Amino acid sequence: MCMMKQKLRDAYARCYYQQSGFPRKVLSDDAAAVMLTKEEIADYRYGLAPYSQAQIKKHVRDFNVAQVIVTDAYVSGAAMVEAIHGADRMVSVGGGYSTLCSRLAAAKISRYEIFDIEDADILEDKYARLERVGAATEGITKIPLEEGFLEKLRFNKKMFWDLTGCSDLKLVQELGSRLTYDSAVVFVYRGEYLELEKMLSDWGFRIYEYSSGEELETRFFDKANFGPVQYQLKVEREMNMVLAVKKP
Repeated sequence: MCMMKQKLRDAYARCYYQQSGFPRKVLSDDAAAVMLTKEEIADYRYGLAPYSQAQIKKHVRDFNVAQVIVTDAYVSGAAMVEAIHGADRMVSVGGGYSTLCSRLAAAKISRYEIFDIEDADILEDKYARLERVGAATEGITKIPLEEGFLEKLRFNKKMFWDLTGCSDLKLVQELGSRLTYDSAVVFVYRGEYLELEKMLSDWGFRIYEYSSGEELETRFFDKANFGPVQYQLKVEREMNMVLAVKKP
């Protein structure tokens, strides 16, 4: 239940970003804008919409809006690129209330099999919400995040794994022994680059792209941040986005 509450906070961050006055949005996510009820939104806003500059800046910081949105934008782009480059399966692990799987299903990429792996209670709640707002849910395979979930998947094709909602590097290590050549994983890392590079190489991966928090902020928010100061998003500097691909 605590995990659901935290992931609902992230859902609120997405909702707030879509509904509020950010001048240039880096990601359009119609479902995220309406997944929460008015009562839930009021609860997160403590009954008072943040109108002043100071209130809005605090709200953005407290609900981790920059990190949530930059992660969604990065992974969405990577998922589409991997589809173009021949990935046949997309797997999201621990994504909470992210609408990535729904948006990919709506894009109708013919060969893309989509798997959403999350705690069973979150999956049930999330897809009830998506169906309520008319978002795409057809063609998505939902798998409870529990011991042995990897055995429910086939690893005979090129895959793209979104692990940004999963902080366990042991899963990356396990995937290194299962994934086919050129399959890709994306995850958030807080640590030293050289240490990560060696670990991934030992596990059968090479780093394709490594983006620091500062680089992510420049890439996604520089042009968007020309608006009012209260809506300028700053990404945590210790946050690094890693896209790694399986070596031959």
